[in-house]
Amino acid sequence: MPKKVLLICAVWLAPSCVCWGQGYGSISGTVSDASGAVVPGATITAFEAATKIGTTGKSNSEGQYNLIQLRPGLYDITAEANGFKMLSRPNINVDVAGRVTLDLRLEVGGTSETVAVTAEAPQLRTQDAQTGEVIDSTMIKNLPQLNRDPLELLQLSGNVYGTGLSSNGSSPISNNPAVGSNDSSGNLSLAGGRTGSLDYAVDGQNINSGRGHEVLSNGIPTMESVAEFKVITGGMSAEYGRSSGGIVEVVTRGGTNQLHGQGFEFFRNNMLNANSWLQNATGGQATIYKQNIYGGDLGGPVVLPKIYNGRNKTFWYFNYQGTKLRQAAVNMLGGVPTAAERTGNMTDTLYNGVSPLMYDPLGSYTGTGTNLTRTTLLGGNGLIVPASRIDPMSAAILADLPLPNRPATPGFSDVDNYEGQQSTGTNAYTWNFRIDENITDQQRFFFRLKRDDYDNVNSEWMGVLNPPMAVQMKEGLNTDLNYTFTISPTMVLTARMGVDAVPSLSGPVLSSDFNASDFPYDPAVKDWTAPGRLDFSTILGSNGGWGGSRLN
Repeated sequence: MPKKVLLICAVWLAPSCVCWGQGYGSISGTVSDASGAVVPGATITAFEAATKIGTTGKSNSEGQYNLIQLRPGLYDITAEANGFKMLSRPNINVDVAGRVTLDLRLEVGGTSETVAVTAEAPQLRTQDAQTGEVIDSTMIKNLPQLNRDPLELLQLSGNVYGTGLSSNGSSPISNNPAVGSNDSSGNLSLAGGRTGSLDYAVDGQNINSGRGHEVLSNGIPTMESVAEFKVITGGMSAEYGRSSGGIVEVVTRGGTNQLHGQGFEFFRNNMLNANSWLQNATGGQATIYKQNIYGGDLGGPVVLPKIYNGRNKTFWYFNYQGTKLRQAAVNMLGGVPTAAERTGNMTDTLYNGVSPLMYDPLGSYTGTGTNLTRTTLLGGNGLIVPASRIDPMSAAILADLPLPNRPATPGFSDVDNYEGQQSTGTNAYTWNFRIDENITDQQRFFFRLKRDDYDNVNSEWMGVLNPPMAVQMKEGLNTDLNYTFTISPTMVLTARMGVDAVPSLSGPVLSSDFNASDFPYDPAVKDWTAPGRLDFSTILGSNGGWGGSRLN
């Protein structure tokens, strides 16, 4: 029967003083002149190419500078100091959780002159011992991913062992996102750590449930809404706290100064599929299979004509993804009692070629204490159950089981002697909204909201006593509210609040034609299992032509 699961994983407000916020990157280095002498007091600004938002800092007495809290992306760097030409370093890439070392060398001259340097490459990361690999937007967009789960691509990283999240998550096709996916169900580990001991964070918010270290699937962004993510396999700094097996740090996309959007449609159809081995083996035709994953995204600056122009300041992003899956006429094999067995006649019953004998539990015994051996054969020959010994509940259950409709597996009387057809229907809808506000050069804010709805149900295929599984999630929420104040180049105040809510129904569901009136149990249980009493809205509807049944 269905059981209701309401999993609210975390609500927290966590101000903290740290060197960097999770997911953000930094650019640091030394400013010097042509002779190699350091230049203190130089102004260094990093302009994000997509939004033109600037982050400014100054070199200290030793010529060192540090620009922190940089969103992943391309940056144009400028450096200015009295008596020197302005230096321009365009297209410096900052990855998620990246630490870019960029030394700047100024030339003597007027500040109205500009020197552009494009050939030098940033140095290797030397500020800490962190190791890992970035899966960027180009890889996410272009690499094939059947389940459209971006986190399965973490297997591309080095020092990663196993098979990912075992098709967990955002994919409503291969698993059950309503109750989360447990990464320990697979054999994924980072840098030789234990399976199930790694953490996942989206925009700095942890999306592990804490219950078996599951990954909350409604916290996993869609493919289109992921900017990039980093698989951190070693040398984690204190900001990551409790993790012992590694970190997967995900950053979602936001709007830019230009209005950008896209639409997509991914489909699979039985006209393009070969028949499966089981369908062929059981004489079935290729199953009906129709899957459509569709949606799009759109983002840009917040612009209200004659009221507000949010370019370089306020940005929005929206993403929607819908999934519809219909599969029918899938051959299923099972075992049911034969007509003779239902009357208590086990003469033709076989198990691995042997006809088992039954002994009467009420008959004679030999031996003493715990070493007792039955000696009385049931029904006289050990192959017949007297009609008077068949329990009324057993008789009622047997009446609701279908009869065999195909030959059993050789050597057995009731293994795979019944064949039925099952249908599956899935609807899944998810949308994601994000708004970013650049309050000042030192203060920034963003809010992200993700909403998920999901229905999945299978039809019964072996009678009403073999109820199908059904899963439903309505109004699943994942939110992230983040305020960041860069107090100094070495101190950042971050206040973050996040909510994960996964309200779901899951479990086997009795069909509308199930009638327990003939079952010999008490009236309260009869009322509870009466037709329509267990109400579960389904998506199969009138698709009985697929071989499915309508569930209530």
